[in-house]
Amino acid sequence: MNNIEILLYSLIQGVSEFLPISSSAHLYTLEFFFKWEIEGLTFALAAHLGTLLAVLFFEKKYLYNNLKEVFNNRNIDNQLFLIFICVLPVVVTGFFIIILFKEAYKFGVTTIALSSIVGALLLDFSDHYKNKYKKKEKLIFKDAVLIGIFQVLSLIPGMSRSGSVITGARFLGYNRAFSIKLALLTSIPVISLAACYGIYKVFISSQQIHFYFFYITLLTFLFAFISIKFLLKWVSYFSFRAFAIYRVCFGILLITLIYL
Repeated sequence: MNNIEILLYSLIQGVSEFLPISSSAHLYTLEFFFKWEIEGLTFALAAHLGTLLAVLFFEKKYLYNNLKEVFNNRNIDNQLFLIFICVLPVVVTGFFIIILFKEAYKFGVTTIALSSIVGALLLDFSDHYKNKYKKKEKLIFKDAVLIGIFQVLSLIPGMSRSGSVITGARFLGYNRAFSIKLALLTSIPVISLAACYGIYKVFISSQQIHFYFFYITLLTFLFAFISIKFLLKWVSYFSFRAFAIYRVCFGILLITLIYL
């Protein structure tokens, strides 16, 4: 990949990781239509590290306060525990897919297009259904389990991990800002595990780390951090409908390009 392609790769990964539009869908689509050749596993690993650093930096105060409480008082915050519950279903399901169904776990552009449209409709409906009553800001156990089940949908390319969490949270009555915060916090263990798996794959494949690894990590970090700030600012004025419309248009465009 040349410098322009590296920049676009970092931009798409960084921006779409936390916006409810699916980063994997956009990256796969670009690779499919423009015949990009991703030079090894290090690209994905660098991108994961960049997005992970962005969310860790953004949530540093929350994480620091909770970790300090754990080490000083041996007390785990209830909300932190429930975030772990949110993550458990997708981690367990993803693990079994990798171990048992890795060869069968393959999706084409048509699946991405359809899941993008379905995910968009679910996001928009959850966001506007009885919206004036959606004011919850404290996670409870039952909701954590249900949001975790929603997050499993993100294993289908095009559904969007952050979009699935936000959709589940909005259906259950949480406000927009808290839904985004939940999507950010649940991303930390998920991206961390993905990064660890990436490190393992790079290690066993004996691939070398080139200069572009740090280039992609830095660029992805910057784009991801900006997108988080943008999203939180956006929902203080607007709904998620614009993202839903974009996803529907994206899905229709893919279907058009494939079949027409």
